[in-house]
Amino acid sequence: MITDPLAADHGALSDALAGVIEALRTYPGVAVGEGMVAGPAGRSSTIESQVEGFVKHLAEHMREEEDVLFPALLAVSPEAEPEIEQLAEEHWPIHLTAREFSVRFTSGDVEGACRVARVFLAELLSHVGHETRVIRRILDSAGPEALRGTENLFFEWRVRSTAAELAPLLREWDSTLEIVEARDGVVSVQVGPDAPSRRPLQTQISRFLKARIPDVLRVEFEDAHPGGR
Repeated sequence: MITDPLAADHGALSDALAGVIEALRTYPGVAVGEGMVAGPAGRSSTIESQVEGFVKHLAEHMREEEDVLFPALLAVSPEAEPEIEQLAEEHWPIHLTAREFSVRFTSGDVEGACRVARVFLAELLSHVGHETRVIRRILDSAGPEALRGTENLFFEWRVRSTAAELAPLLREWDSTLEIVEARDGVVSVQVGPDAPSRRPLQTQISRFLKARIPDVLRVEFEDAHPGGR
C-alpha cells in the first residue's frame, strides 16, 4: 500500500487539537463543570501559544494539500476529480470553524472557544477519515508510480512558504530573498547585495529555514547581482 505523504500530519493535527481542548479546560477561571472552576494562574501564555500553533499548523496543512497533494492526485487519477473537489470543499467549513475558535479565544471567551473546539475536533476527525479513504483508494489503484517524484514538490512547497514568512524579517537589512532551487534537502538562496553584513544575514536565514523545515540539510547562497558583497 502506498502511503499518503501527509497522513502522519493528520494524526498530529488531531492530537494537537485534543491537547488544546484539555489545556482550555484548565485555563484560569474556566468552569469545567457545574460549580467548578479550574486552572492555576500563569498558564495563559502557554495555552495561547498552543492555540496559535494549532491554527497556523492547520492552515499550512490544508494549503499544502490544496497546492500540492490534490493536484498530484488529479494528475494520476483524473476520474477522481469530483471526490478531490469535495475534499477541497470540506476545507472551507473547517477554515470557518478554526476562525470562530480563534476569535472566541482571543476575545477572552475561553469557555466558548472550548465548546467550539469540541465540535471542531469531531468535524476534523470526520474530514480526516473521509480524506484518508479517498486518498488511499486513489493511491492503491494508481500503483507504485503514483506519487513518485512528488517528495520534492512537498519539500519545495514548504521551503517557499517559509521563505515568504522570512522575507519581512530581511527588510531590516534592505535585502531581498529568492529561493532559486529547493531539492533533495539543499536550498539555494539568492540574496540581494545591500545587506550591511552578509555573514550574520546568511546565518539567520540558515537557522530560520532549518528550524522550520526538518528536511533542510544545507543552505547555499549566491549573490542576486554578480559582484555584490
